[in-house]
Amino acid sequence: MAGDTHMLDDGKNNNHRILTGLGFIFWKPVSSVHISNIHYPTFDSLTKVKSPTIIAEHKYCNAASINVTGSGETISKEVSVGEDSTFSSSFHLEIGESITVSGGVPMLEKAEATVSWKLSADISFSKTTHKADTEKHELVFPQTTIPPQTSLTYHFSQWKGEVNNLPYTATIDVNFNDGTKWSLDDTGTYSGASYLSMDEWWSPNQHVTSCGDVVNVTASSAQVLV
Repeated sequence: MAGDTHMLDDGKNNNHRILTGLGFIFWKPVSSVHISNIHYPTFDSLTKVKSPTIIAEHKYCNAASINVTGSGETISKEVSVGEDSTFSSSFHLEIGESITVSGGVPMLEKAEATVSWKLSADISFSKTTHKADTEKHELVFPQTTIPPQTSLTYHFSQWKGEVNNLPYTATIDVNFNDGTKWSLDDTGTYSGASYLSMDEWWSPNQHVTSCGDVVNVTASSAQVLV
């Protein structure tokens, strides 16, 4: 079988064998593996997220010359919150629940009208994959007064960003059942996604003469609700 074999010293004159590419092979039982000291050399090259994703929207239209009342509705949507994270190590780890990861991961940060990537504070999770939380939300589209010759769209949107195969360096610490341990440098790639909380906002359009093509109306301005 393919793979490179290395002899590592645990500091107590006990050598352990590691087979890279195919997995760890140890001479004695392993109690846990911990990945830490994570660094992303090319983090600053991540592509900026330019616009939010529309989760749901409701359209209102009034082509008449007087005010009319537009009816609202409420719908349920499941929305991801937080970060998806997957670390792909250059070493094939097959120790299951005993693997923990601690360190910062790429996440989106919103500052006024801009959204950019930053590193989170150190977080810890089991295994090399962590999934974002999923929350169920009741999205309420309000009843509203529509001015003459105006169409309105009420939006729920969310900023989302994806990271694919971002290189990282880290330290792998292996702890054995007899209390001994050893460390080695690791390289690999990180992939994941970041999800911010939802925004609600209107986009109006004026000088509407027909509501038949309201789905093709382009917003002339937008306002995020506080």
